Amino acid sequence: MDRPTGTYPLLERIQDPADLRKLEEVQLEQVCKELRDFIIDVVSVKGENHFGASLGVVELTVALHYVFNTPTTGWSTPIASIRASAAFPSAVRAGTTPLA
Repeated sequence: MDRPTGTYPLLERIQDPADLRKLEEVQLEQVCKELRDFIIDVVSVKGENHFGASLGVVELTVALHYVFNTPTTGWSTPIASIRASAAFPSAVRAGTTPLA
């Protein structure tokens, strides 16, 4: 997906959940905003219809990855469930879907 560089400055720094945990708590709101914008951008290009669930769990997903030592604590996202599902934010956080 073509997009201007710097559109997601915090999100682009996160390659896995450990990177998310390096951020300050005050930055998490911006990460959530960037992640919602990213989901909308991807859906608008790919033409997926069902992204409401993905938008609805952004804060929950970011919080879980920030607080718990994921993915080593046992929950991970199967790649098959990523497309247009509530698992999409988790896939972005876990690094199983590219930002580009």
